[in-house]
Amino acid sequence: MAETSAPTSPKSAARSTATTSTPRVAEWAQESGSAFSGADLAAVFWDAVTSVNIAVRLAHQVEAVLRRLNDATGRPLSIFVNTTLTPTDARRTAVLGNDNRRIFESPVSGGPAGARHGTMSVFLDGPAPTNDEERLLADQAGHVFRFGATGREEPPQVERCTRPPLPR
Repeated sequence: MAETSAPTSPKSAARSTATTSTPRVAEWAQESGSAFSGADLAAVFWDAVTSVNIAVRLAHQVEAVLRRLNDATGRPLSIFVNTTLTPTDARRTAVLGNDNRRIFESPVSGGPAGARHGTMSVFLDGPAPTNDEERLLADQAGHVFRFGATGREEPPQVERCTRPPLPR
């Protein structure tokens, strides 16, 4: 599922709601109030889009969405991949962007309550965020844990979970 903050025309909004891939996607779109959520990238008014969140489970799904984004628009985008990827998968997906795309690996933690209350944690790998990207991250999460470049050998979740406790 890809989410954009794009306004859609009434016609395209109806089309994007009608073509969501699962009942859960439609339910999420209604709960979140998102103008667009789902698979119909042709329904998006791309002139107003500056960022996209990709929330899927598997690396090949991330790659498929990135390819479809490349086909749908050549506009500059900040792309936040809210999926935990292996270092190899992260490096492979990072090259699917183009010179106009800034791709961040940004898995989240906090569950539905964290999403509703703005207290989620984001584990951010990728380029240094711009001021606009920083504002977007601040709107999405209560905490942003920053790591190095995308595709490093130790994903942030593994590092966080396997790091020995600090001495007292």
